Amino acid sequence: MTFYEFLEALQKENLVKIINDLDSSLLESLSGFLEDFLKTYFYIGGMPEAVNCYIETQNLNDVRKVQNEIVSNYKNDFSRHITPNDIP
Repeated sequence: MTFYEFLEALQKENLVKIINDLDSSLLESLSGFLEDFLKTYFYIGGMPEAVNCYIETQNLNDVRKVQNEIVSNYKNDFSRHITPNDIP
């Protein structure tokens, strides 16, 4: 998910429009407000499952659990495709 897609998932389509429509001086005046969303996006990332968890719970600890589960699933999936010679 991109930052714009993240904002849209949070139902902040108006912010996407503002970012796209504003000139740099007006955008600069909103930078503190937008910075909070950007920091949240950086923490949550663009994985749709993590974003959905945040939308539903607004709890970053729950998001971290989803992120760890995603990483664990990736590790498990990778291990299925590795040859025995590459395991060590």
